[in-house]
Amino acid sequence: MNYTYGTNGIPLPSGREYMVNLLDEEKIKADMAEAKENADFLVVCPHWGTEYVTEATDSEKQWAKFFADNGADLIIGTHPHVIQQVETITGSSGNSTLVFYSLGNFVSNQDMNITMLGAMAKVTISNEGGTTRIKDYEAVPLVTHMLFGKGLITTYKLADYTPELAAENKIHLYQSGLTVDWLKETSRSILGGAYKK
Repeated sequence: MNYTYGTNGIPLPSGREYMVNLLDEEKIKADMAEAKENADFLVVCPHWGTEYVTEATDSEKQWAKFFADNGADLIIGTHPHVIQQVETITGSSGNSTLVFYSLGNFVSNQDMNITMLGAMAKVTISNEGGTTRIKDYEAVPLVTHMLFGKGLITTYKLADYTPELAAENKIHLYQSGLTVDWLKETSRSILGGAYKK
């Protein structure tokens, strides 16, 4: 399920408002009630938050709680262009909901070190005894390796990124300080226990 706070100022075509699911409590409640009747596991992917802010906003936390209260099992957020924390919250029925508030960019040509660091959500879901649940999870940090020229911007897992690659990343034309140590420390401080190396 996917919902957004807005469309970045792009108007929806008249008569085709159905093309985008906005964050609307009544619609989400109805959608999630229907989904729970037909699915064993509910994933919500909201487009939310504030760009370049590495900690989930109060609004993100309120929406995450709302999704959890309505039966979401997993929430994977987007929009801030930077990674944010990962946590498990409890819904009103006592259910656990895993929240990746923001995975940042998978690939970026933005001009800040923090936007070069993204993540992939790695989630193992199992069905045991008729109960579907998250068995294991982690946030796998990614690094955009920015070079100039067609096809030269690419993405590496942080585990595979070397000091030599970091030294040639063209982000240094805009901002200094992008090193493997900085990337690892930033991943640890933001992702916490979800960063398992």
